[in-house]
Amino acid sequence: MKSTSVRGLFITGAMLLLSVAAPRVQAQTCSVTAANLHGWYGMLVSGGSTASPPAAKYLVGAVQFDGVGTFSGSNIFGAAAGPSAVTGSFVANADCTFTLTMTVGTAPASVFTVALEGTGEASGIEVDPTAVATITLKPQYATYTTGLNFTSSSLNGTFAGNCIGPLGGYSDTNLATYLNGAISGTDPFNNAGAFQVANNPYTGTYTVNTDGTISGGGTVDGVSINVYGVISTSNTSFDYIYVNPALAAGPFESCSADLASTTAVTPAPSFSLAPTSATLSVAQGGSGSDAITVTPAGGFTGSVGFTVAGLPTGASATFSPASSTSGSTLSVTVGSSTPTGGAKLTITGTSGTVTASTSVALTVTGTGTGTGQVTDVNLAAADNLYGIANNGTGNGGLGGSGYSYSSNLLGTSLSWAGQTFELGSASAPSAASSTTITLPAGQFTTLSLLGTGIYGSQLNQVFTVTYTDGTTSTYQQSLSDWGAPQKFTGESIAATMAYRVLPSGATQAGPWYLYGYSFALNGAKTVKSLTLPKNANVELLAVNVSGGTGLNGLTPVSLTPAYNTDAVVTNGTPVAKGGFDGSGNAYSSTLLGSSVTWNGITFAIGPANAADAVKNTTIMLPAGNYSTLNVLAAASFGPRTGTWVVTYSDGSTSSFAQSFSDWGVPKNYPDEAIASTMAYRVTVSGGSQNGPWYLYGYSYPLNTAKTVKSLTLPASANIVVLGVAVSK
Repeated sequence: MKSTSVRGLFITGAMLLLSVAAPRVQAQTCSVTAANLHGWYGMLVSGGSTASPPAAKYLVGAVQFDGVGTFSGSNIFGAAAGPSAVTGSFVANADCTFTLTMTVGTAPASVFTVALEGTGEASGIEVDPTAVATITLKPQYATYTTGLNFTSSSLNGTFAGNCIGPLGGYSDTNLATYLNGAISGTDPFNNAGAFQVANNPYTGTYTVNTDGTISGGGTVDGVSINVYGVISTSNTSFDYIYVNPALAAGPFESCSADLASTTAVTPAPSFSLAPTSATLSVAQGGSGSDAITVTPAGGFTGSVGFTVAGLPTGASATFSPASSTSGSTLSVTVGSSTPTGGAKLTITGTSGTVTASTSVALTVTGTGTGTGQVTDVNLAAADNLYGIANNGTGNGGLGGSGYSYSSNLLGTSLSWAGQTFELGSASAPSAASSTTITLPAGQFTTLSLLGTGIYGSQLNQVFTVTYTDGTTSTYQQSLSDWGAPQKFTGESIAATMAYRVLPSGATQAGPWYLYGYSFALNGAKTVKSLTLPKNANVELLAVNVSGGTGLNGLTPVSLTPAYNTDAVVTNGTPVAKGGFDGSGNAYSSTLLGSSVTWNGITFAIGPANAADAVKNTTIMLPAGNYSTLNVLAAASFGPRTGTWVVTYSDGSTSSFAQSFSDWGVPKNYPDEAIASTMAYRVTVSGGSQNGPWYLYGYSYPLNTAKTVKSLTLPASANIVVLGVAVSK
């Protein structure tokens, strides 16, 4: 059975609506006023123009009516994907209908006439002489609310959907399950011109924005599609469209769906894995560690066993504990002859038939001399606390509390961010607090510390480096408590330990943490000393300085010639040129600052209120042989996928496929870590919108035998890069 053409349906529907509405025209009075359109509505526009062939016109998104005569929204999706902003006005007519005048993005204004139903839903037709389209407005809540709070679980359920599309005049019906960002179902759109039941699988992912709009993507019949929609009527129904990037016609389905069951979908028990840091640098002959966290879902309560694959020659790895319900610490030991360069470690967790994987980018660094050589700072003269103890002995402890790190777990040295830090002895003072440390005379670019806070997080602590000419550099840093990592900006977990030592010498289960911090020095000046915060609750166990081109041969990459995005603005400043997400939102320079330190690397952030970030372009890299590519980036309007391509001077390339989290919703994708967390972002008017909002860090191994030439960014306007560095 063939369905009618879309144009025919729209014209027939329009005539039917007009014939039904005709008696209202004769009414002398009407109780409908502008106040009857007041609140947030999900909007779906379906149709096209009268051109031959007709141009498709499909829009979906969330709009707010003020009950006075205007409406607006910021997430309207259509043939060009989106999102776009929408503005408009509306008036009540004598026949109890409303006339809406609507402008989406830069498109010409459209005019619709709609009528209200008893449920508050409005529907009608476009009355422009050049278009044939219908519009539906559905309340997003049973009663009006002043704010929106949709979350990733708001759409959870199995929905019965029906669709109609212009390509061949076909229609379709389907049943799909939406669950915490994942789509699964069958036969969403394959019935071209005749009824079929093919039951082709449909899989995809989606993100729910706070205003109830949905953006995502999927695959069916081997075809990639984008999915855009909006939740309405108290989360029990939603409208959506499909966009196929490969088809010149753009969108080819407009659909509506209602909850098919009154019982929320219960996910099968499962779990996910995530590393504390997506990168791990270990020097030849050294070792390093990273904490792997287990996050249960769907009522999962099992114990997970861990394995690792991808270790380079001469390297070994262990997990402590070998199995756990909450996570484990991966420890990697690199042999003295292990080749330098990068490797991707795949960590797999198994519990019965349930498995999950994540990855860590391992960089093996050399131990020879050079401009990036690391210099250990001897703390013997400054150590004034017994911070490390042998199991069974106990000592004065951090802050004089009697609680200490275990030397059985820490050992005599620790590798973090490609550096080896020498630790104090368990039988002598092994930590420093509230004192000044003499630094080895020299010109260095980076100061690196291992330390922790005790008795709670220690916020905004000031470290001061004094140079031989009497000038100083000061650094403000928050430190997490050794038992509760807060992931402060500039802070990384350097070591995770299963227990600590009590005053009695017994052990207390944790985990307990030691953190790493790095600060940029003035490389043109000779350092003299480091003054610690005057706070007995800030404890330091090790200090290194490094010089030359930076941390282990780190070279920042200048993005200035390629800047094409205004991603950072000062508070109170209206966002220009679309901002970070292209819709007028941006990072706050007050929160982000002029630099971001992640994984021991300090990235300079571009100037606020100007072009300061890059997307969808190629960046020239400094010629040289490097082992690691490091990037700060984030996605907007849902998670995105893309590929980095590094081109070498001989014309060969290295490609790295990556999934990118939305800047408001971390997904903990492989090779991705949170580099900075901010409490709010700046909106198009210069105001602020509470978050949190995130910037992510990514690292990839390079071919050290080749000279790099350029980096081509993912081909997406929704993946924005704020910093790049290469390291040896």
